[in-house]
Amino acid sequence: MGIDFLFNLLGTLPGTVVYHLLIALSLLAAWGIVWIEWRQTHNEELRPYVVALTGTIAIHLLSVLLAPFHVEGQSALAFFTAPLLYAGNTLALALLVWAFGVEHWRERPR
Repeated sequence: MGIDFLFNLLGTLPGTVVYHLLIALSLLAAWGIVWIEWRQTHNEELRPYVVALTGTIAIHLLSVLLAPFHVEGQSALAFFTAPLLYAGNTLALALLVWAFGVEHWRERPR
């Protein structure tokens, strides 16, 4: 049981849904930490983190709903859900890079 098992599991219906659900739940924990800190301190530097984590959670929850249609290769909806899932993952990554990466990029000494 090597890494092929993991790839096969993620290519089936339960594995794909569980993957997106676990990612959404882990991001929800991070969002809760940032949200409470932002609410208590009113620090505007935390706003990009809240926005990025909110958007990423929404994207992964939408992916949980679309994953069953994506995995069924014979479904006509699989033709439409594949680009949406890949675009959603790309957008989620872009949001996280924007929030967590850009601020550090600006602070770098030149």
